[in-house]
Amino acid sequence: MALAASLVAWVVGDLARRYESQRMTQQLDAQADLTVSLLGGLMLDAIIVEDVPVLETGLHEAIARNPKILAIQILSEDRKVIAERHALAMEASRNFVIYDRPIEWDGVVFSHMVVKWSTSEGQAMLRQKVRQTILWTVLSVAALSLLVLILIHILAMHPLQLIHQRMSDAISGLKRPLVRLPWYASREYSALNFSVGVME
Repeated sequence: MALAASLVAWVVGDLARRYESQRMTQQLDAQADLTVSLLGGLMLDAIIVEDVPVLETGLHEAIARNPKILAIQILSEDRKVIAERHALAMEASRNFVIYDRPIEWDGVVFSHMVVKWSTSEGQAMLRQKVRQTILWTVLSVAALSLLVLILIHILAMHPLQLIHQRMSDAISGLKRPLVRLPWYASREYSALNFSVGVME
């Protein structure tokens, strides 16, 4: 049972990790698209004329307001850096993704925005959700296993113990008061109990 519970917990944990990772990726994708479209729309004039001070101020404000953004670059069509900003306390960990999105207006691409997005908070939440899912799965499997063991004892082992005791008494010649089988005992147990009664 413990092996089965471990196997179920491992499978459920793996499925939960995959699902949560996929969901986090989709959310980050949507946030990156929204960030790029908002910043691109707000700073479109400055991007077209390559007004670096205005662009860097806008990027600084975007990073200051959203701590998940580690760095933003605005690149020209030929991929040269026009403006860039990094978070002051940029983390050294590898928990980040990079999104490269075009900035376009009426189908014309003016530049590209590259956003380095931290996934540390999302990874921590993902680990917590996976741990919680595994815990609830293990508790559920353990509770169901305990219930099965109790039912096996009540429905099968207890009537069998009563029949065994009667049979042992009949073989050894002891006479004890007759203990009836519980009402829920199966027909097979009743037939076995009747056979023991014939031996007495």
